[in-house]
Order: sequence, then C-alpha cells, then structure tokens
Amino acid sequence: MRNWILNLHLYGALIAGLFLIVLGVTGSILAFQEELDHLLNPSLFKIAPQEQTLPLSAIQDSLHKTYPDKTFWRYWLPQAADKPYVAQFRGTQFFINSHTGEIIGSRQTPTILDNIRALHTSLWLGKTGRNLVSAATILSIFLIVSGIYLWWPVRNTGTSRGLSFYLHYALGIYFSLFLLALSGTGVVMIYYGSIAPWVFQVTKSAPSPSYNIPSTVVPNGTPITFTQALQIVTDTFPDAIPQTISMPPGPKGAYRVAVKSQENMIDYDEGWILIDQYSGKVLAAQYPSTMSSGAKIMATNGALHTGSIFGLPSQVLMSLASLVLAVQTITGYCLWWKKLRKKSP
Repeated sequence: MRNWILNLHLYGALIAGLFLIVLGVTGSILAFQEELDHLLNPSLFKIAPQEQTLPLSAIQDSLHKTYPDKTFWRYWLPQAADKPYVAQFRGTQFFINSHTGEIIGSRQTPTILDNIRALHTSLWLGKTGRNLVSAATILSIFLIVSGIYLWWPVRNTGTSRGLSFYLHYALGIYFSLFLLALSGTGVVMIYYGSIAPWVFQVTKSAPSPSYNIPSTVVPNGTPITFTQALQIVTDTFPDAIPQTISMPPGPKGAYRVAVKSQENMIDYDEGWILIDQYSGKVLAAQYPSTMSSGAKIMATNGALHTGSIFGLPSQVLMSLASLVLAVQTITGYCLWWKKLRKKSP
C-alpha cells in the first residue's frame, strides 16, 4: 500500500510539477501585488502628502481640460494622503496628484503584474490554461495529503540525507496546513459557479446579488455624476471605504463602486455597491453588513487564498506557502533524479 501511494505521489508530481512551480512562484508574488506595484513605480504611486484632498469632481475637471476628447471609465480613489487618483482610459492609466490635480504620469495596461496574474490563473493559454491550472491544483491536494501519509510516523528529516531531502519533507510538514488551505481555496475559486449554490443551500442563505442589475432608463434623463454616486454610497453605508468607481456601461448600466469596510476585521476584498445612474437608488450591495452567511463563506475563501484576509500577517504566510509549493516540487525532482542515478549502472 505504501509503495503504491509512493508511486502515485511520484508520478503525480512529475505530471503536475512544472505547473505547480509556476503557480507557486506567481502566487508568492501576487500575495503582494499591490505593494509590489507601488514599490516598482514610486514616481506614479507616491506623492507629497498634504492636508486637503481634492474631490473627484476636481480631478475630472483637470483631466477634461487636458484631454477633452477622452472619457475615463474608472477611477481608483486615494486611500492615504500620499497616494494619487488613478483614471483609466481604454488601455492607459493616468495618475493625478490628489492635492493639486496635476497629472504626474501614465502607463499602459496590462502591467507586468497583471501579466503575472494571467499566468497564475490561465498560464496565458485561455480556457486550456485554466483547465490545466484546475487539474494541477486538484492534484496538489493529493500530493500534500499523500506526502503527509508517507512522512508519518515521524521520520528522520535531518540534513544527513541531503538538503533536498530535508527541505522536501521538513518544509512539507511545517507548511502542510497552509498548503492545503492554499490549494483547497484555489479549487473553490476555480469551481465557484458549482460550489457556491451548494454552500447557499447548506447554509440556507441568500445567494450573492448579481452586479449586472440594470438602471431604470429615464428618457431624456440626466445621469447622476461620479461624485453624487460616491456620496450616495457613503451616506447609505457610513462605514464604507470606496476603493474604485466605474461608470455605467451604456444607458442601461449602473455605477459600480468597489468598497471595503473600516469596521470589519476580515478583509473580504469583494465588497461592491451598484447605483442606478438616473435615480441614485442602491440596486444591490455585496458588503459585510449585507452579506448572507453563505456569501461570507465564499468571500472568506477568496480572501484566504489571496492572503488578504488578515492583512500583512496572512499575506506573508500565503506568500511563503506558495513559495514552499514551488520548493517542494523542485526538491522532489532532485530526489527523483538522485534515485534514477543510483539505479543506473
């Protein structure tokens, strides 16, 4: 039985190994995607802090004067006094000083980190890549569980048998729970559409609302402004911290405001509110105070996978766990290669 599981563990790692290395390295990077983006682009993301921050309407006026022919469809709002506004026009992001309204720079999207995310989720191969990621993630759960079985009962994992042996077994055991959390939450994210209805049924809770609810069109009506939509959000949800706001996609669309909660310990990272572009009515909200128990479970799963759930400590843990996944695969290959060399005449 043990030899059978050992062979399955070996050949499973050989099949999925390359994909797991890619997922591990990219996942380790993506745990700090925002922080790395700011670190690599200080001239765009860092400004001299001042007491007064300009409202979004003033930023829009500044952009319109410089680019009268451009319609900016999304704005990232500054989350600190030393952060700028960011406006998106097609494949270009413009960075605006949040205190003076001065345009301080621009860049093309997708960025390097956006491409790393695409590599992590689809290997840059579209649907085929997503299927490969799915298979590798599921296989990683078997590899972790079988690795624990093969290690148990506690065996000598010292360096006397080589560094590769020590790293493979010791790190695998020390990080086994985090690796299982990483892979398990990844599977849930991949099969969200199939798992979420089951979670809502088991918890007897309402499913998450759709964020494609249309606005009620008013013939010849004048849509509310970005600033008015933001004000409605903060008035309706006093503890909301708006992150981004996106313009309605067409006359039937609605404003979509991504938010976080300043009173919630868990960073769900999935809060959003839809605002009717004509009446200003709140059409739907995915927000800690409005989430059903099932929706909170699914949102918690996503936040756990990305490491954002408890801020920096969980980011560090999930980043390390992702890196360990890659190290486990590489050291496993090293052990396999040594075994082959011993068998060769």
